[in-house]
Amino acid sequence: MYVVTFYSFKGGVGRTMALANVGLQLAIEGRRVLLVDMDLEAPGLDTYAVLKSPRGSKGVVDFVSDYYRTGIAPSVADYAYELKRESITGSLIVMPAGAQDEGYAVRLNNIDWQELYSERDGFLLFEDLKAQWKQSFSPDYVLIDSRTGHTDVSGICTRQLPDTVVALFFPNAQNLRGLEAVVSSIRSDASRGASPARLHLVASNVPDLDDEGDILFDRLKEFREALTYDELSAVIHHYDSLPLIEQTVFTLDRPKSKLAREYKQLTDRIIAGNCADRSGAIVTLEEMRNGRFERVRRNPRRIDEFFKEIESRYAGDGEVLYKLAMANDVLGRAGAAERLIAEAQTFGYETEATLVSRARDAYREGDTTKARGFLSEALKKPRERLFSREWVVQVVAKNDMPYLSEFVRQLIEQGIDPADGLGIAAHLMSNLVEVAAAEELLRNGMERVELTERGLSSAFTNQLSLCLIAQGGFNQARALLAPSRDLLSDADLPALFNYSMAEWGETGTVPKDLFVRIVNRHSLEAAESTEPSQLQCIAIAFWAVGEYSDARELLGRAEKNFSKKARCFSAWRYLEVDSKEFIADLHAISNLIETGAGVPAVFARVQNMAS
Repeated sequence: MYVVTFYSFKGGVGRTMALANVGLQLAIEGRRVLLVDMDLEAPGLDTYAVLKSPRGSKGVVDFVSDYYRTGIAPSVADYAYELKRESITGSLIVMPAGAQDEGYAVRLNNIDWQELYSERDGFLLFEDLKAQWKQSFSPDYVLIDSRTGHTDVSGICTRQLPDTVVALFFPNAQNLRGLEAVVSSIRSDASRGASPARLHLVASNVPDLDDEGDILFDRLKEFREALTYDELSAVIHHYDSLPLIEQTVFTLDRPKSKLAREYKQLTDRIIAGNCADRSGAIVTLEEMRNGRFERVRRNPRRIDEFFKEIESRYAGDGEVLYKLAMANDVLGRAGAAERLIAEAQTFGYETEATLVSRARDAYREGDTTKARGFLSEALKKPRERLFSREWVVQVVAKNDMPYLSEFVRQLIEQGIDPADGLGIAAHLMSNLVEVAAAEELLRNGMERVELTERGLSSAFTNQLSLCLIAQGGFNQARALLAPSRDLLSDADLPALFNYSMAEWGETGTVPKDLFVRIVNRHSLEAAESTEPSQLQCIAIAFWAVGEYSDARELLGRAEKNFSKKARCFSAWRYLEVDSKEFIADLHAISNLIETGAGVPAVFARVQNMAS
């Protein structure tokens, strides 16, 4: 049971309307909902046609009055009624303010709320009422319509009873002054060690007009700074519609309207705060996974408690455990993520990540056939992370090189996004098997997308040229980068360098005029480069034009800057290499500078392949 109080400091903001719409939306979605009217001076819930009792019904005032008379908490089942609607798959129960007869005002005025709490165990009475709600109605949600202002009843509604408070306000100074005190009193419970109600701040009845003078923007900024919240849970705009006069519940009767969508957004935010609601737990975990966890970072103890509660409550739910694993992963808790992924698998929940995890286990056990099956199934699942396909391919490349080419073809057959293919190709440069697979991905991507529109032309052509040069396709690389030397004037620095290396590899002669262009371009564009691969390339260019001192200095900078990188692309081999290999390549270039002997390792490799 999750208790939600709808509160506003001033009237006229549509508080009861919001409660009715949220309550009906929850019931439409299949939840069991109890609506309680505690706006006792101006009750209104049962004036909505869809919430009206088929007969007069006693309510909150009668419940308290009967307790006053007998000293015993009566049965709450006698003070509420359940409604049936064909369009509602859940349940809807209403506890009104009270029987609206000639004696209602008398019964209400006879209740001394201060005396009730100080002398008649009023606190325990409402704790009993809350327990009876749970026992008698078993609601998923209890929505309470609270009185406005600073009153005893509003204090019961905003501090004693709820798990969360939806505070609605019209963005003006009067609402802000009153709301500051209420928000402060709710949050003060936390300083005393109690469990404070969660707050949802909602701007309501907001004019739906152009804010040319930033009036609304400035006012909402003032509210955000004064009430110290990150973002509003919803904004409910003023809606010009005659059905509002008839108190139409838009989420029920006009679900496609803009107003209904705004109430549904508020409903979703309320659900997201309730980890006892499976949908709410999943929404919250997904939001954390997608980066909406800055408040969490400021309170690590709260997130630890939340994670423990989720894991305990959904111990046998594979999907929730998996979502919890992904939230842990985003927060850098890799060990917890791996453990939860394994637990999710035990309950039959399979995703891309769980299948890849099982594939890695199968490889460790030596069962290649089983591992390949898991990986093929992983490709059929929705992509889990931004670079998830790249991650899957790396698992194959690390454990099963003979399968790499076939696996890449599966990716292509399933319509891999060209940008994803480019990202994967950039990491498949460790050996010629990987390079051939990268070439397939790149050619597929270039055929499937209008590159100029997506700004990928240069990235695709340069990456493909690396693959071609690595495999000895020097002439192909030159044709890809520029149809002729005359068209190299517009080439970027990487394309110009790769063209120069391809011509050198094809003709056996160093194209000094092209390397001069590289040296000049480097001096203008990137004289302070720190990237080891780029420094290595420029060092080769300076050697080619006879600037040996500068070449040595660039090699020294490359070696110094490389200390923090585990792997790196080497233009000497046209492969991605580890630190030991990269340093060896730098020394080979240094030897070339000092002695003039030797050629890039990529050329020697191609010659050996040819012979």
